[in-house]
Amino acid sequence: MKSRDLLVKIILGNLLIALAVTLFIIPNQLVSGGSTGLVLTLTHFTGLEFSFLTAIVNIVAFAAGWLVLGRTFALTTLLSTLLYPVTLKAASFLLGGLILTQDALVAAVMAGVLMGLGLGLVIGAGGSTGGMDIPVIIANRKLGVSVSAAMYIMDTCILASQMLYSPFSNLVYGIILIAATTLTINQVVLVGKSECQIFVISEKKEAIRETIISKLDKGATLVKIETGYQRKETSALLCVVSHRNLHQVQKAILDIDPYAFMTVSKIQEVNGRGFSLDKHLKVSEQG
Repeated sequence: MKSRDLLVKIILGNLLIALAVTLFIIPNQLVSGGSTGLVLTLTHFTGLEFSFLTAIVNIVAFAAGWLVLGRTFALTTLLSTLLYPVTLKAASFLLGGLILTQDALVAAVMAGVLMGLGLGLVIGAGGSTGGMDIPVIIANRKLGVSVSAAMYIMDTCILASQMLYSPFSNLVYGIILIAATTLTINQVVLVGKSECQIFVISEKKEAIRETIISKLDKGATLVKIETGYQRKETSALLCVVSHRNLHQVQKAILDIDPYAFMTVSKIQEVNGRGFSLDKHLKVSEQG
């Protein structure tokens, strides 16, 4: 991916996060995890501006990352560390008075979707949003704490701190917000990468293999197996195809052998020839 495309994704990602905070989280007084939640608590108790405190938290986290994790890691977070407070300030200046909804549930879902889209774009571009991601990574690398466990502990503590001044219902909406964010991140990061894996056991596997490779122009792999009932050594066919080609391949298999044993499963990501690499073999490999 070109560096320009990466830069656009990181800028757009930070903008979407800023819109989530400006349009939904702050107007509806939602609680949240991560650096956004921490800054919400600091804003409540200090009365200082949200964008200013965001910049302070990001700078402190950036400094900690630089000292503990090294310069290389810190530089990968530098762009978001500088960019997010700027986009947040701009969104607050332009849209700070706009209230799109007063329904806390709708606001939590919309904020989660926007934040998930933004974080997904930044992570998918190989960047980092900085902020409270850095303490989590420090805990993982220096203390051996798993990333998921460290993030869970951190978000729980941040949500608990907001319960000091927010009603219990806001905690529920905060959990919904975090769940929506997580689900959206997963979808954004994996978009265009998930495929379908077809596993076939058939007496007519050679005809099926020939059809898949020659007529459908898809790859196929023969895997040695032993059947469970008859303990017979044979081969099964393994094929990875896109979602849009799944029905076509299934139909071709069943047209050849209506009694074929076939399973289909979704795989999260595929790399290699025909997907992330050119599908054609090089001349040197053919010879």
